[in-house]
This record gives sequence, structure tokens and C-alpha cells, in this order.
Amino acid sequence: MNTGQMMLTLAAMALLSSLLLTIQRGFSASGAVLLKSKAGIEAVSIANSIIQEASGKHFDANSVAAADTVVSQLTAAASFGPNSGEAASGNSENFNDFDDFQNFTEKVGTALPDSFTVSCKVTYVDAGTPSGTSAGNTWHKKLTVTVTNPSLGTDTIRTSYIFSYWYFR
Repeated sequence: MNTGQMMLTLAAMALLSSLLLTIQRGFSASGAVLLKSKAGIEAVSIANSIIQEASGKHFDANSVAAADTVVSQLTAAASFGPNSGEAASGNSENFNDFDDFQNFTEKVGTALPDSFTVSCKVTYVDAGTPSGTSAGNTWHKKLTVTVTNPSLGTDTIRTSYIFSYWYFR
């Protein structure tokens, strides 16, 4: 091999190395984006699971045994949360009504390296202003579920669901 061919071979190797480094950087960046996307999808799924579970419960602890006919029969917002027997288990399976999810927090493990942190808040809302809260009892309760995970970065998944009580005479 003469000197010209050697120089050409070295230049080709340098070009190939540069190309491989660029491709590797691209794969690393897309891997981070894929991890964040996967974490986002799992966070939304977890939030939806909590909402589905809560919406399958009774509207209020006072409506478990009999129908409520006036809003004054409903649990006051200050008393939202699980009752003593429900809270002792530390999980939501023993909850019997929607507002038991007030201040509920849970760590959920998945295939991702870090656990998801789930927290819930329940408030009364007015039908005319569902984005706010109501000072008194209404026939509408809103559950807001917040899900965080280090893989999401600074993003937080927050979703809300309004559960309404209907009584027909």
C-alpha cells in the first residue's frame, strides 16, 4: 500500500467514525424521548385507573344505605376522606364512596426504573363552574388525580373527573 492509499484509508476511517458518533447521539436522544413518552402513557393509564375505580364507588357515604334527597344529607367537604376502617388498610380497595379518595396517595411500580407517585383531591363543584370549587355541598364532586415520575422530567400528569349524583322521585 502506498502513502496515498494509506491517507485515503485514514480519511475514510475518520469519516466513518464521525458518522457513527452522530448516529449514536441520535439514538441516545431518541431513547430519552421514548422513555419520557412511555412514562407519560403509563402515567395517564394509572390516572385513568384511579378514576375508573373511584367512579365505581357510591357517590357519598350517606348514600350507601339509602338515597339522598337533599344536599344537606351529603358529607361535608371538610369530612372527605376514608372512614377509620377504610383508612387502616392503606389501599383504595376498601373505600366505599367517591370522596374516600380525598388525600389518597400511592406509589405505583411499573417496568420503568422509578415508581409513579399518585395523589388525589376531591372537592364539591357547581354545575355552572366545574373548574372551580363550591363552598357548600352540591350534587357534583370532582376528583383530581396527579401522577408524577422522574422519567417525566418536569412534566406532571393531572386529570380530573366530575361525578354527579342523580335522584329521581
